[in-house]
Amino acid sequence: MSDNKPIYFEFRFTPLSSSPEGILLRYLKATELHPAETKNDLVLRALKLVWLPYAYRDVGQTNQGELRGIASEVVSALEWHVRELRISFGLESSTLFAGSSALGLKNDESYLTEEPEDSEEWDDGGL
Repeated sequence: MSDNKPIYFEFRFTPLSSSPEGILLRYLKATELHPAETKNDLVLRALKLVWLPYAYRDVGQTNQGELRGIASEVVSALEWHVRELRISFGLESSTLFAGSSALGLKNDESYLTEEPEDSEEWDDGGL
């Protein structure tokens, strides 16, 4: 995939205003951002924190060292965000994920990938 053409991506969603998604989108629309940021920047940042390492892995153009570097940066950013959430909402460090109707996930739901047989010896498939 060596072409460098723009990708047009549009997301439309119309949640009920009282739903978790509606509350989130109303918050994002009303939030004042840094002058150099747009609402798209905010949404893309959140998406990158969840999906960027998987996207690079699945595209297959990055070697294992680069993938680990990307994943490490994402983990560091997520850890910073977790600390901010704990401080902002007075949460204990031992708070475990117990599922949430706001997220629509269960704590045992694996939606990303299965664990490799030997996670210490990850085979990059010739990347």
